Amino acid sequence: DAIDFGAVVDIRPISGIPVGVQAAPGAVFVTQHVVIEQGIAVTNMTISWDAAPGAVAYDVEWRWGSREWVKMPRTGEQSVDVPGIYSGQYMARVRAVSALNVSSLPVTSLLTNLQGKTSLPPAVTSLTAASLIFGIKLKWTFPPGAEDTQRTEIWYGPTTDLAKATKLSDLAYPKSEHVMQGLLAGVTFFFWARLVDRTGNVGPWYPTGAGVMGQSGSDATPVLGLLTGKLTESQFGEHLLGRIDLIDGDGPGSVNERLDELKTEIGEITDALVYVPTDAYVRDNTVRVGDNLWTAIAAVPAAANGTNGPPNPAYWVNSGQSIRTANALAAQVTKNTTDITTVDGKTTATATLMQAVQAQYRADSGEGDLLDALRGWDSAASAAQEVKVRAEENFAQAERTTSLQARVGTTEARITTVETTTATDREATAQRITAIDSRVGTSESKITTIESTANTDRQATAQQLSTLNTAVGTNQTAIQTEATARSDG
Repeated sequence: DAIDFGAVVDIRPISGIPVGVQAAPGAVFVTQHVVIEQGIAVTNMTISWDAAPGAVAYDVEWRWGSREWVKMPRTGEQSVDVPGIYSGQYMARVRAVSALNVSSLPVTSLLTNLQGKTSLPPAVTSLTAASLIFGIKLKWTFPPGAEDTQRTEIWYGPTTDLAKATKLSDLAYPKSEHVMQGLLAGVTFFFWARLVDRTGNVGPWYPTGAGVMGQSGSDATPVLGLLTGKLTESQFGEHLLGRIDLIDGDGPGSVNERLDELKTEIGEITDALVYVPTDAYVRDNTVRVGDNLWTAIAAVPAAANGTNGPPNPAYWVNSGQSIRTANALAAQVTKNTTDITTVDGKTTATATLMQAVQAQYRADSGEGDLLDALRGWDSAASAAQEVKVRAEENFAQAERTTSLQARVGTTEARITTVETTTATDREATAQRITAIDSRVGTSESKITTIESTANTDRQATAQQLSTLNTAVGTNQTAIQTEATARSDG
Protein backbone atom coordinates (compact mmCIF):
# COMPACT_ATOMS: atom_id res chain seq x y z
CA ASP A 1 0.00 0.00 0.00
CA ALA A 2 2.79 2.38 0.77
CA ILE A 3 4.21 1.80 -2.70
CA ASP A 4 0.94 1.51 -4.59
CA PHE A 5 -0.99 4.29 -2.97
CA GLY A 6 1.77 6.46 -1.34
CA ALA A 7 0.63 5.87 2.22
CA VAL A 8 3.08 6.90 4.96
CA VAL A 9 3.46 4.41 7.80
CA ASP A 10 5.35 5.62 10.92
CA ILE A 11 7.20 3.07 12.93
CA ARG A 12 6.40 3.26 16.62
CA PRO A 13 9.35 4.41 18.80
CA ILE A 14 10.89 2.01 21.21
CA SER A 15 11.46 3.53 24.69
CA GLY A 16 13.60 2.29 27.54
CA ILE A 17 11.27 2.42 30.53
CA PRO A 18 13.11 2.63 33.88
CA VAL A 19 12.18 0.32 36.63
CA GLY A 20 9.42 1.59 38.97
CA VAL A 21 11.58 1.68 42.14
CA GLN A 22 14.62 3.99 42.60
CA ALA A 23 17.51 2.59 44.56
CA ALA A 24 18.65 4.61 47.58
CA PRO A 25 22.08 6.21 47.72
CA GLY A 26 24.92 4.68 49.64
CA ALA A 27 26.02 5.78 53.06
CA VAL A 28 25.57 9.46 54.08
CA PHE A 29 28.38 11.33 55.85
CA VAL A 30 28.44 14.60 57.84
CA THR A 31 31.76 16.43 58.21
CA GLN A 32 32.96 19.98 58.87
CA HIS A 33 35.65 22.28 57.53
CA VAL A 34 36.67 25.93 57.93
CA VAL A 35 36.78 28.41 55.04
CA ILE A 36 38.01 31.99 54.89
CA GLU A 37 35.57 34.45 53.32
CA GLN A 38 36.85 38.01 52.98
CA GLY A 39 39.19 37.48 55.89
CA ILE A 40 36.51 35.91 58.10
CA ALA A 41 36.82 32.32 59.34
CA VAL A 42 33.51 30.47 58.79
CA THR A 43 32.77 26.86 59.79
CA ASN A 44 30.84 24.88 57.14
CA MET A 45 29.13 21.50 57.36
CA THR A 46 29.56 19.13 54.37
CA ILE A 47 26.94 16.44 53.67
CA SER A 48 28.17 13.78 51.20
CA TRP A 49 26.85 10.40 50.01
CA ASP A 50 27.56 7.51 47.66
CA ALA A 51 25.93 7.57 44.20
CA ALA A 52 22.72 5.63 43.61
CA PRO A 53 22.23 3.60 40.37
CA GLY A 54 19.89 5.34 37.92
CA ALA A 55 19.61 8.54 39.97
CA VAL A 56 19.68 11.90 38.24
CA ALA A 57 19.28 14.12 41.32
CA TYR A 58 19.22 14.04 45.09
CA ASP A 59 17.03 15.62 47.80
CA VAL A 60 18.98 16.55 50.92
CA GLU A 61 17.68 17.50 54.40
CA TRP A 62 19.50 18.20 57.65
CA ARG A 63 18.72 19.22 61.18
CA TRP A 64 20.50 20.58 64.24
CA GLY A 65 19.70 18.76 67.49
CA SER A 66 15.97 18.20 67.89
CA ARG A 67 14.98 21.10 65.62
CA GLU A 68 12.95 20.80 62.41
CA TRP A 69 14.40 19.36 59.24
CA VAL A 70 15.86 21.93 56.86
CA LYS A 71 15.47 21.09 53.16
CA MET A 72 18.26 21.93 50.73
CA PRO A 73 17.71 22.69 47.02
CA ARG A 74 17.68 19.58 44.78
CA THR A 75 21.17 18.87 43.47
CA GLY A 76 22.84 16.61 40.95
CA GLU A 77 26.10 16.57 42.91
CA GLN A 78 27.13 14.10 45.58
CA SER A 79 27.71 16.67 48.33
CA VAL A 80 26.35 19.98 49.64
CA ASP A 81 27.72 22.59 52.09
CA VAL A 82 25.85 24.31 54.90
CA PRO A 83 27.79 27.52 55.80
CA GLY A 84 28.16 29.12 59.22
CA ILE A 85 27.03 26.32 61.50
CA TYR A 86 26.77 26.46 65.27
CA SER A 87 28.31 23.91 67.59
CA GLY A 88 26.01 20.96 68.20
CA GLN A 89 24.76 17.57 66.98
CA TYR A 90 23.81 17.26 63.32
CA MET A 91 22.04 14.64 61.22
CA ALA A 92 21.38 14.48 57.46
CA ARG A 93 19.22 12.34 55.18
CA VAL A 94 19.37 11.95 51.39
CA ARG A 95 16.89 10.61 48.78
CA ALA A 96 17.83 9.61 45.23
CA VAL A 97 15.50 10.82 42.44
CA SER A 98 15.07 8.99 39.10
CA ALA A 99 14.42 10.50 35.65
CA LEU A 100 10.67 9.87 36.18
CA ASN A 101 10.84 11.86 39.44
CA VAL A 102 10.56 8.73 41.52
CA SER A 103 12.25 9.14 44.92
CA SER A 104 13.98 6.47 46.89
CA LEU A 105 13.71 5.83 50.57
CA PRO A 106 15.89 8.24 52.60
CA VAL A 107 19.25 7.22 53.89
CA THR A 108 20.17 8.89 57.21
CA SER A 109 23.62 9.69 58.52
CA LEU A 110 24.82 9.07 62.02
CA LEU A 111 24.20 11.75 64.68
CA THR A 112 27.47 13.67 64.49
CA ASN A 113 28.97 16.24 66.86
CA LEU A 114 30.29 19.25 64.96
CA GLN A 115 32.24 22.14 66.43
CA GLY A 116 31.34 25.53 65.00
CA LYS A 117 33.18 28.56 66.25
CA THR A 118 33.31 28.28 70.03
CA SER A 119 35.72 31.05 71.06
CA LEU A 120 34.08 34.27 72.30
CA PRO A 121 34.48 37.50 70.36
CA PRO A 122 36.94 39.98 71.90
CA ALA A 123 35.81 43.08 73.77
CA VAL A 124 35.78 46.47 72.07
CA THR A 125 38.95 48.42 72.77
CA SER A 126 37.25 51.75 73.59
CA LEU A 127 33.84 53.35 74.12
CA THR A 128 33.39 57.11 74.38
CA ALA A 129 30.37 59.38 74.86
CA ALA A 130 30.26 63.00 73.68
CA SER A 131 27.61 65.62 74.50
CA LEU A 132 25.37 66.96 71.74
CA ILE A 133 22.51 69.42 71.89
CA PHE A 134 19.66 67.31 73.33
CA GLY A 135 21.61 64.14 72.52
CA ILE A 136 24.66 61.92 73.16
CA LYS A 137 27.09 60.60 70.52
CA LEU A 138 28.72 57.19 71.13
CA LYS A 139 31.86 55.92 69.40
CA TRP A 140 33.77 52.65 69.83
CA THR A 141 36.71 50.84 68.24
CA PHE A 142 37.16 47.18 67.24
CA PRO A 143 40.18 45.07 68.28
CA PRO A 144 42.26 42.99 65.85
CA GLY A 145 40.68 39.62 65.07
CA ALA A 146 37.09 40.86 65.23
CA GLU A 147 36.50 40.65 61.47
CA ASP A 148 33.77 37.99 61.90
CA THR A 149 31.68 40.29 64.11
CA GLN A 150 28.02 40.41 63.13
CA ARG A 151 26.85 43.29 65.31
CA THR A 152 27.60 45.51 68.29
CA GLU A 153 25.16 45.61 71.20
CA ILE A 154 24.87 48.94 73.05
CA TRP A 155 23.19 48.96 76.47
CA TYR A 156 22.44 51.95 78.68
CA GLY A 157 20.98 52.80 82.07
CA PRO A 158 20.50 55.72 84.47
CA THR A 159 22.91 54.22 87.03
CA THR A 160 26.27 52.43 87.02
CA ASP A 161 24.52 49.08 87.66
CA LEU A 162 24.73 46.96 84.50
CA ALA A 163 21.98 44.64 85.83
CA LYS A 164 19.51 47.55 85.48
CA ALA A 165 20.62 48.52 81.99
CA THR A 166 18.43 48.26 78.87
CA LYS A 167 19.46 47.46 75.31
CA LEU A 168 19.70 50.64 73.27
CA SER A 169 20.43 49.21 69.82
CA ASP A 170 21.98 46.44 67.70
CA LEU A 171 24.38 47.97 65.19
CA ALA A 172 25.68 45.95 62.23
CA TYR A 173 29.45 45.57 61.81
CA PRO A 174 31.48 47.63 60.92
CA LYS A 175 29.36 50.59 62.17
CA SER A 176 31.27 52.20 65.03
CA GLU A 177 29.17 55.16 66.16
CA HIS A 178 25.62 55.94 67.21
CA VAL A 179 23.72 59.11 68.15
CA MET A 180 21.08 59.05 70.88
CA GLN A 181 18.69 61.89 70.10
CA GLY A 182 15.57 63.51 71.52
CA LEU A 183 16.85 63.83 75.10
CA LEU A 184 16.18 66.58 77.59
CA ALA A 185 19.05 68.93 78.36
CA GLY A 186 21.50 67.66 80.97
CA VAL A 187 20.27 64.03 81.05
CA THR A 188 22.95 61.53 82.21
CA PHE A 189 23.21 57.85 81.17
CA PHE A 190 25.84 55.10 81.51
CA PHE A 191 26.74 52.91 78.52
CA TRP A 192 28.20 49.43 77.86
CA ALA A 193 29.10 47.63 74.60
CA ARG A 194 29.75 44.05 73.54
CA LEU A 195 30.32 42.19 70.25
CA VAL A 196 28.33 39.29 68.78
CA ASP A 197 29.90 37.20 65.99
CA ARG A 198 28.26 35.54 62.98
CA THR A 199 27.73 32.27 64.81
CA GLY A 200 25.92 33.92 67.72
CA ASN A 201 28.75 33.91 70.26
CA VAL A 202 28.52 36.89 72.63
CA GLY A 203 31.67 38.69 73.77
CA PRO A 204 32.46 40.29 77.13
CA TRP A 205 31.19 43.70 78.24
CA TYR A 206 33.17 46.87 77.89
CA PRO A 207 33.71 48.36 80.37
CA THR A 208 33.49 45.55 82.89
CA GLY A 209 32.52 47.80 85.82
CA ALA A 210 30.72 51.11 85.86
CA GLY A 211 29.57 52.17 82.42
CA VAL A 212 30.89 55.04 80.36
CA MET A 213 29.03 58.19 81.44
CA GLY A 214 27.39 60.37 78.80
CA GLN A 215 25.36 63.54 79.27
CA SER A 216 23.18 65.41 76.81
CA GLY A 217 24.32 68.97 76.18
CA SER A 218 22.73 71.80 78.12
CA ASP A 219 24.39 74.65 76.23
CA ALA A 220 21.72 75.99 73.88
CA THR A 221 23.96 78.71 72.42
CA PRO A 222 24.28 77.03 68.98
CA VAL A 223 20.51 76.55 68.77
CA LEU A 224 19.82 80.10 69.87
CA GLY A 225 22.37 81.37 67.36
CA LEU A 226 20.70 79.40 64.58
CA LEU A 227 17.28 80.54 65.74
CA THR A 228 18.42 84.14 65.80
CA GLY A 229 19.73 83.87 62.25
CA LYS A 230 16.46 82.38 61.05
CA LEU A 231 14.28 84.81 62.93
CA THR A 232 15.98 87.87 61.51
CA GLU A 233 15.20 86.69 57.99
CA SER A 234 11.54 87.64 58.40
CA GLN A 235 9.56 90.65 59.46
CA PHE A 236 8.15 88.60 62.30
CA GLY A 237 11.68 87.77 63.41
CA GLU A 238 12.66 91.42 63.62
CA HIS A 239 9.50 92.18 65.57
CA LEU A 240 10.07 89.21 67.90
CA LEU A 241 13.65 90.18 68.64
CA GLY A 242 12.41 93.64 69.45
CA ARG A 243 9.96 92.08 71.90
CA ILE A 244 12.82 90.14 73.52
CA ASP A 245 14.74 93.38 73.97
CA LEU A 246 11.73 94.78 75.80
CA ILE A 247 12.25 92.14 78.50
CA ASP A 248 16.00 92.14 79.05
CA GLY A 249 16.96 95.51 77.58
CA ASP A 250 16.89 98.99 79.05
CA GLY A 251 15.72 100.89 75.99
CA PRO A 252 12.56 102.92 75.45
CA GLY A 253 9.41 100.98 76.27
CA SER A 254 11.31 98.12 77.94
CA VAL A 255 10.09 96.42 81.09
CA ASN A 256 13.09 97.73 83.02
CA GLU A 257 12.37 101.30 81.94
CA ARG A 258 8.74 101.04 83.01
CA LEU A 259 9.73 99.61 86.37
CA ASP A 260 12.26 102.40 86.90
CA GLU A 261 9.61 104.99 86.10
CA LEU A 262 7.17 103.32 88.48
CA LYS A 263 9.76 103.12 91.26
CA THR A 264 10.69 106.76 90.72
CA GLU A 265 7.09 107.84 90.92
CA ILE A 266 6.48 105.82 94.08
CA GLY A 267 9.69 107.15 95.60
CA GLU A 268 8.72 110.73 94.88
CA ILE A 269 5.49 110.18 96.78
CA THR A 270 6.84 108.19 99.75
CA ASP A 271 9.84 110.51 100.15
CA ALA A 272 7.69 113.65 100.00
CA LEU A 273 8.78 116.61 102.10
CA VAL A 274 6.72 118.01 104.92
CA TYR A 275 4.15 120.61 103.84
CA VAL A 276 5.35 124.20 104.28
CA PRO A 277 2.47 126.78 104.30
CA THR A 278 4.63 129.57 102.96
CA ASP A 279 5.60 127.58 99.86
CA ALA A 280 3.57 127.40 96.65
CA TYR A 281 2.96 124.06 94.95
CA VAL A 282 2.07 122.97 91.41
CA ARG A 283 -0.23 120.19 90.34
CA ASP A 284 0.98 116.65 91.16
CA ASN A 285 3.36 117.82 93.90
CA THR A 286 3.22 115.51 96.92
CA VAL A 287 3.68 116.56 100.54
CA ARG A 288 3.60 114.81 103.89
CA VAL A 289 1.51 115.82 106.86
CA GLY A 290 2.11 113.47 109.76
CA ASP A 291 1.89 109.90 108.35
CA ASN A 292 -0.40 110.93 105.49
CA LEU A 293 0.65 111.71 101.94
CA TRP A 294 -1.18 114.38 99.92
CA THR A 295 -0.99 115.14 96.19
CA ALA A 296 -1.93 118.48 94.72
CA ILE A 297 -4.77 118.42 92.19
CA ALA A 298 -4.28 122.08 91.21
CA ALA A 299 -1.83 124.90 91.69
CA VAL A 300 -1.62 125.67 95.44
CA PRO A 301 -0.82 129.29 96.37
CA ALA A 302 1.17 129.98 99.51
CA ALA A 303 -0.82 130.79 102.65
CA ALA A 304 1.06 131.52 105.85
CA ASN A 305 -1.99 130.63 107.95
CA GLY A 306 -2.06 127.13 106.39
CA THR A 307 -5.60 127.38 105.01
CA ASN A 308 -4.49 126.14 101.59
CA GLY A 309 -2.74 123.10 103.02
CA PRO A 310 -4.01 119.52 103.37
CA PRO A 311 -6.71 118.38 103.78
CA ASN A 312 -8.23 121.28 101.82
CA PRO A 313 -10.23 119.38 99.12
CA ALA A 314 -9.89 122.29 96.73
CA TYR A 315 -6.19 121.66 96.37
CA TRP A 316 -5.30 118.25 97.81
CA VAL A 317 -6.22 114.56 97.61
CA ASN A 318 -5.00 111.88 99.98
CA SER A 319 -2.58 109.60 98.12
CA GLY A 320 -1.49 107.21 100.87
CA GLN A 321 0.40 106.75 104.08
CA SER A 322 4.08 106.48 104.95
CA ILE A 323 5.24 105.43 108.40
CA ARG A 324 8.92 105.66 109.19
CA THR A 325 11.14 104.74 112.11
CA ALA A 326 14.89 104.50 112.39
CA ASN A 327 14.89 100.88 111.21
CA ALA A 328 11.60 100.39 109.32
CA LEU A 329 9.41 101.89 106.65
CA ALA A 330 5.85 100.98 105.65
CA ALA A 331 4.06 102.82 102.90
CA GLN A 332 0.82 102.59 100.96
CA VAL A 333 0.36 104.78 97.91
CA THR A 334 -2.59 105.40 95.59
CA LYS A 335 -2.55 107.95 92.81
CA ASN A 336 -5.20 108.66 90.21
CA THR A 337 -4.75 111.06 87.31
CA THR A 338 -7.08 111.98 84.48
CA ASP A 339 -6.58 114.25 81.51
CA ILE A 340 -8.35 115.32 78.33
CA THR A 341 -6.35 117.18 75.71
CA THR A 342 -7.12 118.51 72.26
CA VAL A 343 -4.33 119.04 69.75
CA ASP A 344 -5.07 120.07 66.14
CA GLY A 345 -8.71 119.16 66.63
CA LYS A 346 -7.82 115.68 67.89
CA THR A 347 -9.13 114.89 71.36
CA THR A 348 -7.39 112.37 73.59
CA ALA A 349 -8.64 111.16 76.98
CA THR A 350 -6.20 109.47 79.37
CA ALA A 351 -6.46 108.09 82.87
CA THR A 352 -3.88 106.51 85.14
CA LEU A 353 -4.23 104.51 88.33
CA MET A 354 -1.16 103.72 90.39
CA GLN A 355 -1.24 101.61 93.56
CA ALA A 356 1.70 100.41 95.59
CA VAL A 357 2.57 99.00 98.98
CA GLN A 358 6.06 98.52 100.35
CA ALA A 359 7.75 97.50 103.58
CA GLN A 360 11.43 97.82 104.42
CA TYR A 361 13.67 96.97 107.35
CA ARG A 362 17.24 97.58 108.41
CA ALA A 363 19.28 97.03 111.54
CA ASP A 364 19.36 100.28 113.50
CA SER A 365 22.86 101.46 114.29
CA GLY A 366 21.65 104.75 115.77
CA GLU A 367 22.63 106.70 112.65
CA GLY A 368 19.09 106.94 111.30
CA ASP A 369 18.87 108.24 107.75
CA LEU A 370 22.64 108.18 107.38
CA LEU A 371 22.60 104.38 107.54
CA ASP A 372 19.98 104.24 104.80
CA ALA A 373 21.97 106.59 102.60
CA LEU A 374 25.14 104.58 103.02
CA ARG A 375 23.92 101.01 102.98
CA GLY A 376 20.20 100.87 102.19
CA TRP A 377 17.60 98.53 103.67
CA ASP A 378 18.54 95.02 104.79
CA SER A 379 15.24 93.58 103.60
CA ALA A 380 12.45 94.97 101.45
CA ALA A 381 9.18 93.81 99.93
CA SER A 382 7.00 95.71 97.50
CA ALA A 383 3.98 95.28 95.24
CA ALA A 384 3.03 97.86 92.65
CA GLN A 385 0.49 98.18 89.87
CA GLU A 386 0.01 100.90 87.31
CA VAL A 387 -2.91 100.99 84.89
CA LYS A 388 -3.04 103.42 81.97
CA VAL A 389 -5.95 103.84 79.55
CA ARG A 390 -6.15 106.07 76.51
CA ALA A 391 -8.94 106.72 74.02
CA GLU A 392 -9.28 108.86 70.94
CA GLU A 393 -11.05 108.68 67.60
CA ASN A 394 -10.61 105.19 66.09
CA PHE A 395 -8.07 104.24 68.76
CA ALA A 396 -8.20 102.73 72.27
CA GLN A 397 -5.44 101.29 74.44
CA ALA A 398 -5.17 99.84 77.94
CA GLU A 399 -1.90 98.93 79.64
CA ARG A 400 -1.15 97.39 83.02
CA THR A 401 2.24 96.98 84.67
CA THR A 402 2.50 94.78 87.77
CA SER A 403 5.58 94.21 89.91
CA LEU A 404 6.18 91.96 92.91
CA GLN A 405 9.58 92.05 94.60
CA ALA A 406 11.15 90.63 97.74
CA ARG A 407 14.78 91.03 98.85
CA VAL A 408 16.90 90.10 101.84
CA GLY A 409 20.49 91.22 101.42
CA THR A 410 21.65 89.86 98.05
CA THR A 411 18.86 87.25 97.88
CA GLU A 412 16.12 88.52 95.62
CA ALA A 413 13.00 87.34 93.77
CA ARG A 414 10.85 89.28 91.30
CA ILE A 415 7.79 88.81 89.13
CA THR A 416 7.02 91.47 86.53
CA THR A 417 4.11 91.54 84.09
CA VAL A 418 3.32 94.07 81.37
CA GLU A 419 -0.02 93.64 79.59
CA THR A 420 -1.17 95.76 76.65
CA THR A 421 -4.35 95.74 74.59
CA THR A 422 -4.85 97.98 71.55
CA ALA A 423 -7.78 98.37 69.18
CA THR A 424 -8.32 100.54 66.12
CA ASP A 425 -11.06 100.61 63.54
CA ARG A 426 -9.05 98.09 61.48
CA GLU A 427 -7.09 95.84 63.82
CA ALA A 428 -6.80 94.55 67.37
CA THR A 429 -3.72 93.38 69.25
CA ALA A 430 -3.04 91.98 72.69
CA GLN A 431 0.32 91.31 74.32
CA ARG A 432 1.58 90.06 77.63
CA ILE A 433 5.22 90.08 78.74
CA THR A 434 6.10 88.16 81.91
CA ALA A 435 9.49 87.96 83.63
CA ILE A 436 10.12 85.72 86.64
CA ASP A 437 13.58 85.71 88.18
CA SER A 438 15.29 84.88 91.45
CA ARG A 439 18.84 85.14 92.70
CA VAL A 440 20.87 83.78 95.61
CA GLY A 441 24.51 84.84 95.52
CA THR A 442 25.91 83.71 92.13
CA SER A 443 22.98 81.36 91.52
CA GLU A 444 20.32 82.87 89.28
CA SER A 445 17.34 81.63 87.28
CA LYS A 446 14.92 83.43 85.00
CA ILE A 447 11.85 82.67 82.91
CA THR A 448 10.67 85.19 80.34
CA THR A 449 7.55 84.81 78.22
CA ILE A 450 6.03 86.87 75.42
CA GLU A 451 2.50 86.12 74.27
CA SER A 452 0.80 88.19 71.58
CA THR A 453 -2.17 88.09 69.23
CA ALA A 454 -2.93 90.31 66.26
CA ASN A 455 -6.04 90.35 64.11
CA THR A 456 -7.36 92.18 61.07
CA ASP A 457 -10.41 91.41 58.98
CA ARG A 458 -8.24 89.19 56.75
CA GLN A 459 -5.56 87.74 59.01
CA ALA A 460 -5.17 86.29 62.51
CA THR A 461 -1.80 85.66 64.17
CA ALA A 462 -0.82 84.20 67.54
CA GLN A 463 2.78 84.10 68.77
CA GLN A 464 4.48 82.77 71.88
CA LEU A 465 8.14 82.90 72.90
CA SER A 466 9.55 81.45 76.11
CA THR A 467 13.12 81.55 77.39
CA LEU A 468 14.50 79.71 80.43
CA ASN A 469 17.89 80.74 81.79
CA THR A 470 19.84 79.38 84.75
CA ALA A 471 23.34 80.23 85.94
CA VAL A 472 25.61 79.23 88.78
CA GLY A 473 28.81 81.23 88.59
CA THR A 474 30.10 80.89 85.04
CA ASN A 475 28.00 77.78 84.26
CA GLN A 476 24.94 78.77 82.25
CA THR A 477 22.03 76.93 80.67
CA ALA A 478 19.37 78.32 78.35
CA ILE A 479 16.34 76.81 76.60
CA GLN A 480 14.15 78.75 74.18
CA THR A 481 10.86 77.71 72.57
CA GLU A 482 8.91 79.64 69.94
CA ALA A 483 5.51 78.95 68.37
CA THR A 484 3.47 80.83 65.75
CA ALA A 485 0.00 80.20 64.35
CA ARG A 486 -1.40 82.19 61.43
CA SER A 487 -4.61 82.10 59.40
CA ASP A 488 -5.37 84.12 56.28
CA GLY A 489 -8.77 84.94 54.90
